[in-house]
Amino acid sequence: MSEVKVRIQYSGLARNLAGKQSEEISLSEGASVREMLGCLVERYGADFRAALLTSDWRLRRYARIMLGDTNIDEASGLDTKLMTDSDASIIVMIDQIIGGG
Repeated sequence: MSEVKVRIQYSGLARNLAGKQSEEISLSEGASVREMLGCLVERYGADFRAALLTSDWRLRRYARIMLGDTNIDEASGLDTKLMTDSDASIIVMIDQIIGGG
């Protein structure tokens, strides 16, 4: 099976938790955003997961994942399929977490 390469840019709290600004990962062809996040959670741990996802694996309201110019919420959410040479941006705005709202 062939692979999909995903270039990931981290912003906000996601950047702090990943400890880097960007990286490239490879996933199986046909992989979804959910599978990409599973790989990243495995790599960066529970704090990374908790910043992005609820306990039932829904994207937190202050977290955004973009594929190119498309917010995944406007596509198929976490089930959005990754295309070959996808550009993903993971954004977690820390000021909204601290705000308690």
